[in-house]
Amino acid sequence: MPARPENSETVWHIQKRLRDLGFDIAVDGDLGPPTFWDQSETLAAILAHLGGPVTIADPRDAAPTRNGKHVYIDIGHGQKPDRFDPGAVHRGTNTSEHSLNIIAAKACETRLFEAGFDVTIDDLSRHNSHGAPAQGAEALYHRTKGGTADRKLAAAAAKEMAKELGIRNRGAKPAGLSVLSGAADVGVPASILAEMYFMHEQNPPNPPASDMVIWSHRAGEALARSIIAYNKSNA
Repeated sequence: MPARPENSETVWHIQKRLRDLGFDIAVDGDLGPPTFWDQSETLAAILAHLGGPVTIADPRDAAPTRNGKHVYIDIGHGQKPDRFDPGAVHRGTNTSEHSLNIIAAKACETRLFEAGFDVTIDDLSRHNSHGAPAQGAEALYHRTKGGTADRKLAAAAAKEMAKELGIRNRGAKPAGLSVLSGAADVGVPASILAEMYFMHEQNPPNPPASDMVIWSHRAGEALARSIIAYNKSNA
């Protein structure tokens, strides 16, 4: 791996400085190919405020983590180059998938940090959407690039989320998603996409619309527990 240029900062450093200054924003580009954030006027303005310019180097060259483990959480949906993508939207409450993803990601981050992990959040924990009545938790791994580690973590995550919410365990499933492919391409040891529960309207409501925020928080904590357990079993 090439050395980090002198007086440059990795994405990890930039995110830490943003948080220290009270910004609740994720800088993309640390897992896979660069995205629009890396060249956007928004990012340029933030970096100017921080005293840029900076060089975005390989995140694996970032400062040492507290226990040697770093977890990346991609929230999913959100701002795109030309529009905002809310994901699925619950018709009864107008609650967006993206807003619930944030709740789950923050809950997962808090639990992981308490367990000694360093965590970076980008704007892929998700909530499922489906056209027919169903309820369950599942986790996806890449169809061709996912190995034993990915499948093991996906199975553990689906089981723990389903147990926490008292819903069907739909298990670990292969998928050809570019975000999982990108993670594999940069050497992430294990990468999954968590589908926490179905948020479409059901009869009877499951969960009730008023409980979706609570379910998302609980599912995020369950996801964190599965990551912690996976890490212990592979230490």
